[in-house]
Amino acid sequence: MCPFQGRNPSNGRRICGFVRDDCLCHSWIELASCPRSWRTFRRRGGGSGIVQNRYANDPANSPPSSQPNTSKKPQRKRRRQRRSFVSDSLRQEIDRFVAAARSFVDWCETSHARDNREAFRLESIRRLSRLYTAALDLPEVPFREAPDIPSASEEKRQALEANLAPLPFQIYWEALEPANLEKDGNVACGDLFDDFLDIHADIGGGLWLYDQGHPEAAVCHWRVLYFHWSEHIIGALHALHLYKPSEMTADKANG
Repeated sequence: MCPFQGRNPSNGRRICGFVRDDCLCHSWIELASCPRSWRTFRRRGGGSGIVQNRYANDPANSPPSSQPNTSKKPQRKRRRQRRSFVSDSLRQEIDRFVAAARSFVDWCETSHARDNREAFRLESIRRLSRLYTAALDLPEVPFREAPDIPSASEEKRQALEANLAPLPFQIYWEALEPANLEKDGNVACGDLFDDFLDIHADIGGGLWLYDQGHPEAAVCHWRVLYFHWSEHIIGALHALHLYKPSEMTADKANG
């Protein structure tokens, strides 16, 4: 039996509760050398009073200080980190697309009132080509929940249209299925301003998610809407590439 079995005179609690088969701490020296038993002993409130009296003349063999520790360290809540499904190699492809997307969005939101129409046409082709090329390497990621993307205001849409004013033309015709020209209704009317505005909306929404700390949700957003904004890119590229300024000027003069 442990010789210190009894009650603490300071608080009336049991001093020792270690008379167990798996922990034979029969003296204070053994108790102090057993970290697990000592922590349990202190947690149960033992140690004050008797320890000081018994070992007052033998401080070398006295157990650890029995004074309660009133200073509590603030407990940090461990945030549950989401497992990322994007590897380092795929991260480079995502960063490449983000750079192209951000460059396109910033370019659309910049005023080009003083730009030459032909220079603006060539720069439009460059921006659209880079965006489309970078999108081909976007990796597949699982669906991620994310906050709703805020809708653009009418004022912002009007500002974008003003920035795109140097576009050389607006309306064009295109074949929806170039390999099936005999199909009824295969020819459709395109709108360059509508192309750029829709591309800006889809790409800009993903950038908003990316900047809010949801990169995987942003990639999922871009891939889900790829069928939409990629067709606008191809339509605008085709129309801008085939545009002949001299022919358009001659047609207007003859008309």
